[in-house]
Amino acid sequence: MVRLVHQLGKLNAEKEVESAEFMLTNKRGGYLHLSTGQNKSRFSGYHFFRQSAVGASSQVEWLLYKTIESISLLSEQGSLPVTEIRNNLHNIERISGNARETFTVPHDDALLYQVDNFTGSIRLQLDCRKIYDFDDKGRSYKVAADDGKIIIEYSKFTGHDFKEKQYSIYAVIMGAGKFTSPDSWEKRFYPSDAARNSVPHELYIYNAVDIQCNGNLNLCLAFATNQEEAIQKATYLHAHLENECKKAMQYISGICLPKYELPQAAYSMANACAISSIDMLTMDIYENYGIFAGLPWFYQFWTRDEAISLGALISEQKYHDVKRIIHRQLKYLTHDGRIISRFPRSQLASADGVGWTFKRLGDLLQVLKEKKLIHHFFSDKELLYYKDKLEFSIKSIMENYDDRGLIANGPLETWMDTAVGNDTREGKRIEIQCLFLNMLSLAQMISSLTKDKEKENFYANLEKIFSDRTKQLFYDGEKLHDGIGDTTQRPNIFLACYAYPKLLRDMQWIKCIRYALDRLWLDWGGLATIDRNSSLFCRNYTGENNQSYHRGDSWFFVNNLAALVMHRLSRRKFSKEIVSIINASTTELLFMGTVGHHAEVSSASGLKSEGCYAQAWSAATFIELMHEISTPL
Repeated sequence: MVRLVHQLGKLNAEKEVESAEFMLTNKRGGYLHLSTGQNKSRFSGYHFFRQSAVGASSQVEWLLYKTIESISLLSEQGSLPVTEIRNNLHNIERISGNARETFTVPHDDALLYQVDNFTGSIRLQLDCRKIYDFDDKGRSYKVAADDGKIIIEYSKFTGHDFKEKQYSIYAVIMGAGKFTSPDSWEKRFYPSDAARNSVPHELYIYNAVDIQCNGNLNLCLAFATNQEEAIQKATYLHAHLENECKKAMQYISGICLPKYELPQAAYSMANACAISSIDMLTMDIYENYGIFAGLPWFYQFWTRDEAISLGALISEQKYHDVKRIIHRQLKYLTHDGRIISRFPRSQLASADGVGWTFKRLGDLLQVLKEKKLIHHFFSDKELLYYKDKLEFSIKSIMENYDDRGLIANGPLETWMDTAVGNDTREGKRIEIQCLFLNMLSLAQMISSLTKDKEKENFYANLEKIFSDRTKQLFYDGEKLHDGIGDTTQRPNIFLACYAYPKLLRDMQWIKCIRYALDRLWLDWGGLATIDRNSSLFCRNYTGENNQSYHRGDSWFFVNNLAALVMHRLSRRKFSKEIVSIINASTTELLFMGTVGHHAEVSSASGLKSEGCYAQAWSAATFIELMHEISTPL
């Protein structure tokens, strides 16, 4: 067992857990993910980020390079067992008896690793490669000492003949004294990957160096694809390590210390962790500012995920950041009125990304309007720019996807974008209609702000036509259908209500939600992604084969938004469900999965931390939910 402690100022939460994993990012695309013991996944370790061109085109590809597999303390008796993990948000402390390791990740491709009160060896194991390069041929490490630095060169060749080099990775360590190089390979089994049916779940890692420690040691490690850059980064960190630690602590205190009161101390600590998590996933890379969908696998700006996550930034009054991200997203508005599903581009289509982007633009404008700050953040010219973008999108969506007064989508174009059998959600789906209706409502607001009364009236009439049509065909007086011809209950009813609550009266929403809850509710405090009585329902997470992904697995972002929606409709009628969801999300954030991060999904069978370790919209919607139930300090 390990003692897990979260600490920020006067906020504290702690519990005994079987094991713990932790993650820190550098806000430049890279991350560190380690455990209390051996890593459970091949995606753990330290990774740094690079951008490259794709062929001769102007398109770019984002890459992650893995370097460190693990760092551990070795005494004469072997590896020291970890007894405590302390999450200070700006750093992580890993405690083994009297010995203490502290991990700090500056906003660069570097790692500050500090050891206190330990005599023995520090074992550095490496697994250098591109994140998805699992070829075991042609791998070469060279370890050398140079002017007080340890320099490790990794080279990847096309084959065992070591003739044609594909790429190199360099690791530079400063602050070490005596060291030896075991120069040996070790087979490593990854149980989390095996459980996810993700191959390979066995790889060989390299025992690179054993660094002698006699009491205390500060190691500065830096990584790059060329030696000079790695040396430069390590040298800078070594010269400024105290200042970097101070900056990290001040930065996290500035964004995470409580600004409002919550009903329980655990909620406050979980909320601080969620704020820290979404900040860690907010990246400024290669002149692109945005939010990664999640780590380790979704290291891109996914339009839908990012737009949903902006609700937290609006709640936290980060209005400039929200505007900056929306502006970037709208640059990728396509001829059919949609926005590309992600940046860098993928082949996936997204029917709802554009709706969520304009939902957030509307939310931002509404908040600024209430605070009488619209013209502080938007010039008249900018408002006209967004009005033109919105009008173009509405017009193009109607030209390309309007089918008799409803908006149609193709297979796998909604957030439920995996297929089992013929279950692809092709057709006309409830949350797509509501997101489009919200766009029509926003068009009226912007027309009013730009004093265009004719357009304001035009969009008001259009909204009524689409709203009446949607209500007529989706609402049967008892329940809200997930799609035309599909009465299967899914939690998209909550997304629909969140996006466009005007569709139904409150009592109608309450009735429909109660009907949905009878079929979707999970007693531990979540929602299944399909009716529990459906033949497609899966009780347990099935990993990479996606069978359970949208047909059973409970998504934390949906759960959090569902609790928020129910709180707005009737916190009295839905008190049991609201509290259960908040408690489940709080427990997962604090004491399950990756410390202080909100995972992607849980199995329907019971509260678990599964899928992506740190999912942006999970943390973001938790922050929104906490604002919903909070009172100002």
